[in-house]
Amino acid sequence: SNEEILKFYQNHKNDFMQREEVTASHILLKATKEMSNKQVALKLEKARKVLKKAKEKGSNFAELAKVYSEGPSKRRGGSLGTFTRGGMVKAFEKAAFSAKPGQVIGPVKTQFGYHIIKIFNKKEEKLRSLKEVKEQIHEMLKQEHHTQKSHEAMDKLREEAKIVILDSNLLYDRKIKRPFAIKK
Repeated sequence: SNEEILKFYQNHKNDFMQREEVTASHILLKATKEMSNKQVALKLEKARKVLKKAKEKGSNFAELAKVYSEGPSKRRGGSLGTFTRGGMVKAFEKAAFSAKPGQVIGPVKTQFGYHIIKIFNKKEEKLRSLKEVKEQIHEMLKQEHHTQKSHEAMDKLREEAKIVILDSNLLYDRKIKRPFAIKK
């Protein structure tokens, strides 16, 4: 009923929280511990130049990523899709979640190198409305009710059934080496 759905929603609000999420792309210029200080400095300088290009009016971030990125997302124009907190390395995540949609930020240093990040969309954490989750709750409660009724029916059948064991091997529990207790 609508009352049951409302009660469930009110008692399980934490289950209906939409986590904060960001949709972003990046350009990675690899700089690792194995590289010399001079090589890392050159990567940082290049990252700053790419950032400047990415911030220019009319620039195409996806095309820049295809040209300059050294990461696996290069083929997708740097797209990382949508992610929630805890899905990226800390420095990257902190920068991405503090930026605003449309903003290009960087260079952000991580263990992988320098990132130029473009934020496309950002959703704050919020409680999904009852209207949004009503059908989901209805289906869940319906399934729970069905399962409960099935178990009750099976229990009733077991109680009313007369069980006759014809094979004496089934009367012995090999794990604990004793006969099963048989309810009559």
